[in-house]
Formats: sequence, C-alpha cells, structure tokens
Amino acid sequence: MSSDKLKEEILKIKGTSDIVNDPEVQKLLDASIERIDKNMKNELAQVLNDFISLAKTHYDRKGNEYLLEQLEIALDKTNNNVQDAVNEARTTYQNVNTICLVNHLHLEKDEEALLEKIKEISMSKGWLGGLNSWNTTNTWPGK
Repeated sequence: MSSDKLKEEILKIKGTSDIVNDPEVQKLLDASIERIDKNMKNELAQVLNDFISLAKTHYDRKGNEYLLEQLEIALDKTNNNVQDAVNEARTTYQNVNTICLVNHLHLEKDEEALLEKIKEISMSKGWLGGLNSWNTTNTWPGK
C-alpha cells in the first residue's frame, strides 16, 4: 500500500466516532500521519537533490538556469516546511514541464526518471487526491 493511500485510510479511521473519543488512539494516528508525511518529504528532498546534481552537469544547456532555479526553490520550500511534499511535488512537476516546454529544453534519461519520481510523489490516490490536484492546474513558476 502506498504511503498516500495509507494516510488516506488513517484519516478515515481517525474520523470515526468511536476512535475520536480515545485520546491515545488519536495520538497514535497523528504520529502515523506525521511519519508518513516526513517520509514523503525526505523522499522528495532526495529526488530534488539528485535532479539538481544532474542538471548542474548540463550548465551549457539552453534554459537550464530556469530549471535549476525551480528545483532549488522546490528543495528550499520542502526543507523549510513551506508546503507539504505532495503539493510541492505537484507544483514542481508542472513547473518543470512548463519550463521544458517554453525553453525547448530536453531532459536526459536520468533527469526524466527523476521527474517521473516527482510525478509519483505528486499523485495522491482517491477522489480527494484528484480534487486536490486541480489546485496546481494554473500555477506558474515563481517564488
């Protein structure tokens, strides 16, 4: 079961009336959600670090500076808890694709694989995740 699906199930359990009354169970559920969020944040930070390292090797590629700037902004936001990992992954995925389209930037195979990992992190499961993904539909690269 994916972390996102597990988090969704824990939130469902947390919302049931029997469990709401037991503070110990609530603490356990909150700790589980926090651990899942932390793991996703660490995974995204690692992918972004790897992506930045690869992109820096292509310093002469047209439009690469925009790609690097976007990845570094995303890493900074992730590390400083400005936004949760799933939302930051969604925004980063869309912004990187926009930068590549606008600047006619072609990613290497390794970079494409990392972008695919960002996409996987960004894809929430369930109807709520689909609804939340609309939040980033009209984003534009920025700080």
